[in-house]
Amino acid sequence: VADAIDSVEDPNEGVAEAFIAAVSFARAHPMLRRAGQAEPAPIADSVELLKMGSAFIANYIHGEEPGAPSQQVRWVADVFARLFFTYISIPPSDPDFGDDAELRRFAREVLTPMVERAVG
Repeated sequence: VADAIDSVEDPNEGVAEAFIAAVSFARAHPMLRRAGQAEPAPIADSVELLKMGSAFIANYIHGEEPGAPSQQVRWVADVFARLFFTYISIPPSDPDFGDDAELRRFAREVLTPMVERAVG
């Protein structure tokens, strides 16, 4: 995911590329592919995964700015982590989880504006 973000010059494209990279990773990872077919993970495990994912996302949205990520950035990061967790557990039909072009459009039209608003 970090490599996908770093591969584009436009930070707004980084949001879409990070989302596609995360989804592609989930599709390829045997345990994550089974996430929607098996028993849910224990709540404590899910909470820790969400915390780690949210912190990772917040740090990337925050970038090189001094200080800690703002509350708005942390909120957006938390929404992204929860969205990803839900999408791998219960893949949506719209946008089509198997169509990278459609997921990229979703990321550009829905996720990128959230980041833009959070960083002001």
